[in-house]
Amino acid sequence: MGKITELYDQRAAFSAELSALRSSFESADEPSEEQVASISNLRGKVDSVTAQIHKIEATRKQLEDMQASIDATAPRVGSAHIDAPTASYSPLSIPRTVASKIERDARTRMSGLASRVYKGDASLATIGAQFIGALRGEQSCIDAVQASYHEFEATQNTQQNSAGGFLVPDDLVPSLIDLREQYGVIRRTATVMNVTAPAGSIPRRTSRPSATFVGEPRLADVAAQDMAFDSIKYAVKPIMSITEASIEMEQDSLINISALVFMHAAEDFAYTEDNCAFNGTGTSAFGGIVGILPTLANALYAGSVIETTGATTLATITAGMLTNVAGAIPQYADIGASWFVSRAINGAVIDRIKQAAGGNTVQLIEGRMVRQYNGYPVEISQVLPTTAATGEVVGVYGNMGMAAHLFSKGGILMDRSADAEFKKGHIVYRTIQRFDFVFHERGSATAAGPLVVFDLD
Repeated sequence: MGKITELYDQRAAFSAELSALRSSFESADEPSEEQVASISNLRGKVDSVTAQIHKIEATRKQLEDMQASIDATAPRVGSAHIDAPTASYSPLSIPRTVASKIERDARTRMSGLASRVYKGDASLATIGAQFIGALRGEQSCIDAVQASYHEFEATQNTQQNSAGGFLVPDDLVPSLIDLREQYGVIRRTATVMNVTAPAGSIPRRTSRPSATFVGEPRLADVAAQDMAFDSIKYAVKPIMSITEASIEMEQDSLINISALVFMHAAEDFAYTEDNCAFNGTGTSAFGGIVGILPTLANALYAGSVIETTGATTLATITAGMLTNVAGAIPQYADIGASWFVSRAINGAVIDRIKQAAGGNTVQLIEGRMVRQYNGYPVEISQVLPTTAATGEVVGVYGNMGMAAHLFSKGGILMDRSADAEFKKGHIVYRTIQRFDFVFHERGSATAAGPLVVFDLD
C-alpha cells in the first residue's frame, strides 16, 4: 500500500498549498501573474495525483475480483473445497505480467468448465463462461453483461445473485432463436410480425382495380375503380413456463440447469405456437386462437379442403392424388409452398411414394432421404395428425407465409428468483412469451386459398 499512501500524502500537501495560495489571492486587490500561474500549476498536479489514485484503486479492485473468481473455480475433492495457499501480499504489489497471467488463468478455468458442460458448443460455452463470472461476482464479467443487457431483465437486484438477480447476456438470443425454429414450424414458415402494442390491426387488400378495353376516340369517361381493404386484427397473449430447482442443484451445476430451463422453455413455446396455429379451437386452452384445421372444417371454406378421391387408407394414397392437392392452390401461392405433415404421415405417405418411384440419386446412394416432395419442402410438425381414417385430415399444403401471420411482442423474457420458494430452498425460473396467430387467407366455399388441407376420401 506504500505507493497509494504516498499519493494520498502528496494530494493532501498540494491541497494545503492550494488553500494557502487561495488565501493570499483573496487578500490581494489584484492577483499577480505569478499567483495565477502557481494556482493553475498546482491544480494540474492535484488532478494528476487524483487520476493515479483512481487508477490504482480500480486495478486493485480488478485483481481482487479475479482472485475471488480463481478461488470460486478451484478444483473440489468430494464435498471439500481445496483452498489455494494463502499469500501475504497486496494485490497492488503483483507485477503487471503476473496480473495478466492470473486473469488469463481465471478466464481459462471459466471457459473450460463451460466447454465441458456444453460439450464443445462454442456459443453456449461463451455464454456459460459469462454466467460463471457474473453470478460468482467477477466485476469485469458483470460489467460486460450489463453493457449488453437489453431485452432480458430481472425482477430482483441485477447486481447480487443472492438478491435473485439473473444476468442474461444477449448472446443467448441467437441460440434461443435457433432452438425455437428447430422445433417450431409456424415461426419458420408464417409471416412473423414483431409488434409494439399488445393489440392492434394491420391493413389487408381484398380487391384490386380490373383492367378494361377502351376504344378510340373515347366519348365516355373510363369508370374509376378503387382498391378495397379490410384489416387483420391481433391481440398477443402471454404464455408462461415455471420451473423449480433446488438451490443445491443450481450450485452444483450452475450452467447446465439454467441452460436446460431455457432450452425446454424455447421448445415448449415453439410447440405451443404450432399447436395453436394448427389445432386451436378458440377456447381458453389455446388463448382464444382458432387454428387452420378447425377453421377449414367450416363449410364456408370448403374450397380449401381437397379430398384424396379413391383413397380410404394412408397406404392407398397415390402420387397422382398428391399432385391434385398441389394443383389446388392459386398460382400466386406456388413459390414458397410446402407440405406440412407429422413424421408418421411423412413416412406412411410421402416417403413411401418416393421410394416406390425408384431410381438412383446421390441422396439414395448416401442412404438418406431428402425432405422434399416434387420440389417442395416437407415440414414436419408433431401436432398434426399421425393417423387418418375416412374423412379425416392427412396434412396441409400451401404457402403459410401468405395465409397467416404470427404476431410477436418482444422476445422470451427470463427471470430467476430465490425468494418465491425461500422456505423450501428452491430457485424458481420463469419464462414468458407473448404471441398471436391469425389465419386470414382461408379461401371460400368454392375456391381454395393459399393453404389447403387434404383428407382421406
